[in-house]
Amino acid sequence: MTKLKIGISEESPGWKIILQQIGVDFSEISLQSKIDEYNLLIVNELPENERFLNDWLAQNRPVLWEAKSFARWFGIPAKKKKIKFLQMNKSFSDLGIIDFNKNFYYPSTKFVFPVNEQFLFRKANSLIISFSLDDVIIDHASRRKRFFAERKELPSEIVARNSKGKIRRLIERIIQIIHIENDLPFIQKTNYPNRKNVFIFRIDTDFSSEHNARELQKICQKNSIRASWFIDTNSVRMITEIYSKMSDQEIGFHCDRHLVFPDYQRNYENIQQGLEKLHDAGIDASGFVSPFGDWNFQLAKVLGKFQFHYSSEFTLAHDDLPFFPYLKDHFSEVLQIPIHPISVGRLRRSHFSQKEKMHYYQRVILEKIASKEPVILYHHPNQQQFELWSEIFRFTKKMGLQNITMQEFNDWWRKRQDQDIQCSLENEELHFITPEPDNFLQITTKKGWTIIPKIDVSLAQINFQERQRTKGKEKASMRKWNWRDLLYDIVSKRARKRL
Repeated sequence: MTKLKIGISEESPGWKIILQQIGVDFSEISLQSKIDEYNLLIVNELPENERFLNDWLAQNRPVLWEAKSFARWFGIPAKKKKIKFLQMNKSFSDLGIIDFNKNFYYPSTKFVFPVNEQFLFRKANSLIISFSLDDVIIDHASRRKRFFAERKELPSEIVARNSKGKIRRLIERIIQIIHIENDLPFIQKTNYPNRKNVFIFRIDTDFSSEHNARELQKICQKNSIRASWFIDTNSVRMITEIYSKMSDQEIGFHCDRHLVFPDYQRNYENIQQGLEKLHDAGIDASGFVSPFGDWNFQLAKVLGKFQFHYSSEFTLAHDDLPFFPYLKDHFSEVLQIPIHPISVGRLRRSHFSQKEKMHYYQRVILEKIASKEPVILYHHPNQQQFELWSEIFRFTKKMGLQNITMQEFNDWWRKRQDQDIQCSLENEELHFITPEPDNFLQITTKKGWTIIPKIDVSLAQINFQERQRTKGKEKASMRKWNWRDLLYDIVSKRARKRL
């Protein structure tokens, strides 16, 4: 019997975030751990239990190393090189451009074999990644980036500097490869409830007029879309006459003053003033999204103080799965729900035609479906484009996406976080310690992938689907300086100063 569980030498913040997102069964090895408790070992730091690692390697069991730890354990040289980004190639080309902005460590090829000379090496049954996962994931810097479209002028937004979502997908792919190479099923929690991918429509009201708010609500109702509205509290009339009467929509909080401050006190006062106005109108907001997508440690502390359930800021992460941010010495209790950060307004500034706007969002939706990630798009009512969104809504239904609110996704993700897998494999039979037919798992083998209820099953009885990946079209030129980036940065700074 083989237990399907991943051991890790140190449960560091970055690895914990990624493994929880991927949804695998894992735990940190201890002095009492036994090698038959795991089927894969991750060595991100040299373990206190050196005997465990020696015994593991002696049996040629699979290991995923970080290069610095690999070099230290075997006493071999590793060349350091600063990597801003990689344009992925070979079997990882569908991931496009991945931004790292960190040092990579390349072990001498006298001791290892390059699987992908950019970042991945092999020694026996070990794979070695050249970067420290904690360095890239626990990085809170942001910068302006351009996003791919099939045209010359590209949209841009100020977002997280590192491609955390793609890095998570890269690690997931490597772990999946290790399982398949060792003829083991790769079992993980699904990224959405009930086998069916989700569409979430987020609305940041940003000083919306009464007319535009009503028109957007009509479009949502006409298409049976329950949106998540994050309202600014600048106008008490808008709160009481419009938003408090939206019985079929989720109401969250955006801001009172449309800014995020670098200090705790002003963030606290800004949020407190807005929440008092919402409370007076009978609105209890459990979700928050910040102005301009800005995030910092002081804002995170304030959100925790007011006990928000979740927030969503694309300068912390975008195009990724939810996670609990690490705040220097502890994890936040406020779930971060990343979205796709390009709004209609950004497309308009880059002179997209109506047809190009629709094509852009269709491509994003199809890429999310292919990567099995939730589709979360956002809009501002004053940008109008109501018929465009009606067309987008129809497309999501055509693609079979189920519409839920951000609060519902938060509630489900927290349950997912607590779900326990505890699975073992014996004679091609999967056995769960606690079968739960109402919970679903994704199974990947060399035959393909599928989603099944969490019940005992024979792998031979499963009908697997062929793995599909979209073709990567991003080019390194997207990371070259462009005069439009400077112009947009100037406009963004001026907008903040006026508020």
